[in-house]
Amino acid sequence: MRPLHLALLGFLQLTACTSNESVFSDKVTVDPITDRGGPPKYVAAQGQQPVSGGGKVTWFTCTQSPAAGFMVLINPGPQGWTQDEVCKAAPALAFMNRGLNVMAINRPEKETLGDDTALSQVKTTVDSLAKDNRRLEGLWSMGEGSVLALRLARQYPWKVLIIGNGIYDWEITAKDSADKSLLDRVKAMPGSDDPNFAEKRSAAWDLSGLPKLIYLYHGGKNSQVSPHQATQFRNSLAASEHKVELYILEEDNQDLRPDYHRGVLGKILENYQKPE
Repeated sequence: MRPLHLALLGFLQLTACTSNESVFSDKVTVDPITDRGGPPKYVAAQGQQPVSGGGKVTWFTCTQSPAAGFMVLINPGPQGWTQDEVCKAAPALAFMNRGLNVMAINRPEKETLGDDTALSQVKTTVDSLAKDNRRLEGLWSMGEGSVLALRLARQYPWKVLIIGNGIYDWEITAKDSADKSLLDRVKAMPGSDDPNFAEKRSAAWDLSGLPKLIYLYHGGKNSQVSPHQATQFRNSLAASEHKVELYILEEDNQDLRPDYHRGVLGKILENYQKPE
């Protein structure tokens, strides 16, 4: 599928591919979202979860209604969120604008791109927070955080998984990525030369256990991970009877402008929450 090459002032252009029983392309125009009516009202909280292996995992919640479901957000990194910014970040605002609560988790400090210890530590944090009658709705992450999120996606019966600019095949990413900073950081990680390193960090190699409803969005000019990788992942998911939508965005880099980021997530959530 080819991304659109028509940019309209004031709008973000997408190519949407919806796959399951059939595959087709559709042009979608997404309006940037701003807080003209004021930001959503919520109660913010934060804490640190003690985890095995030492250290603590920092978490945040942005709660509108205890009865609403929680979207779990895994920090894309490499820098962690702070309490002042997490509930005001574009993904959190997009989810709260659709009536959902937010549970945001910073990746462990010593994480090596979704390693086993980090997965266990984040799962311990989610389990602890879910005990307080927090209903888990879905999972979101982006960029580097997508590797850990795609492993966490197999641990719970999520209703929906949403991934932006995802890394779906580390072997291909290591060969094709133009992001030297990412490649250098991963090369310096302990165990990066292990033959199993790529396998554990390549969701595309094994789709078992992933949620049946998945939304993907990817920058059409992303230099860190080619949009072709997202297209291949979508095709594999569709062939495995997942309901999946892929949006290729006409953006120059992996960091979306906040109002447009909220716009594309708003479109995804509109589709997700649409009555069947």
